[in-house]
Order: sequence, then C-alpha cells, then structure tokens
Amino acid sequence: MRRALIGTAAFCLLLLLICSPGCIGQSIPQPSAPMPDFRAESVGYDDRIVFRFIPDTGTPATYFVTYEIIRNGTTVRSETQTVYNAVDRSNPIAFTVQREPGDSVVIEITIVNADGWEVYASGITVRSSTDGESAVTGGAVTPTRTRS
Repeated sequence: MRRALIGTAAFCLLLLLICSPGCIGQSIPQPSAPMPDFRAESVGYDDRIVFRFIPDTGTPATYFVTYEIIRNGTTVRSETQTVYNAVDRSNPIAFTVQREPGDSVVIEITIVNADGWEVYASGITVRSSTDGESAVTGGAVTPTRTRS
C-alpha cells in the first residue's frame, strides 16, 4: 500500500513538472481581428517592373514589411520592418524597380500585421523569357505568428 502511494505521488509530481511550464492556464494566441488574404500582382514593362501586394479588404490597416529586391543577383533595395499605414485594396503595398531588357528581378517579401501575425510571405521572380515576354514565378505561404 505504501509503495502504491509513493508511486502515485511520484507520478503526480512528474506530471506537474512536465505540464506546469507551458501547458496549464495558457491558451493559444489568436489574431484580434480577421486577417486579410493578400494577392501579389507583378507587371513587367521594358524599363521597369511593378510589384503590388494587395489585401482583400477595404479596411485600412498598418503592416510591417521586410523585403529584398535583387536584380541580376545584386540587391538593389531592402528594408526591414518598414511601417506601411492605411494599406487596403485601393492603397496596396507597391514597389517599382527599374530594369533593362533581359534583366531578372526577384522580390522576397514578408508582411506582418500590427498584432505580429505574418499575413503574407513570398518570393517572386520576373525575368525575360527567350521570346521576349516576361515570365513570373513565385508564391505565398500560410499566415503564422511572428512575435508575441
């Protein structure tokens, strides 16, 4: 009987030590408001490329944007956690990059909302194809929490 009590007490103590640092009383953080989906738009011209990142909402919001623009393997512009205010579908986040025919331009971008949720991340490449047209490759990732 005494051995059973000691075993039960040891098991309870072990369970308490395992669960107490992060399991008990904590909930999984949730966004304070619905997060909009973003879509990317890339338009290539002979002398420039325009990248637009457009939320699917008309409600203006603040976002923190980290990006790097690379032309022919050389970084031409980059910023970290730059604040963009009043972003909505009529006022998207936009970048214009000068280019020469035949250039390859890459943008790597991460967009984080004011609550710290990563709402969009993508790498997009625009390059001239063999027939003189622009080819675009890239895609987005699923939103995740980036800071607490």
